[in-house]
Amino acid sequence: DFLPHSLVLNDDPLAVAHYILDSSLMTNKAEAKLSRWARVFVRGVKKTVRRLFFVHTAQHPTVMCRSVSKAGHMPPNKKRPKKMGVNNRKNKTTKYGAMLPRTYNDALMLDAKNGNTFWQDAV
Repeated sequence: DFLPHSLVLNDDPLAVAHYILDSSLMTNKAEAKLSRWARVFVRGVKKTVRRLFFVHTAQHPTVMCRSVSKAGHMPPNKKRPKKMGVNNRKNKTTKYGAMLPRTYNDALMLDAKNGNTFWQDAV
């Protein structure tokens, strides 16, 4: 006899996920939700296995892996940390094509240039 997925799900979730993905019995919304769970679960397991393989190959450099193939290069899925002390706030001088004042004197200069007092009123 068949058992419901919910009873077997906690015992061996990977086998249940593979069974759900291999079977083409998913027709209604509840089964579609279960199918979505299975896809996400298998994707997470694959990602975990890849990460473990990367850690293992990083500790044992005799095994070649595509992410550690070049010496001194970061793996493609790793981002470099931002340099300390770099602040991009000073670079923002325009927004939507309009000049932004950084100081009160900049606001006075922009008002004189535009012939209005909008920035002085905003301060």
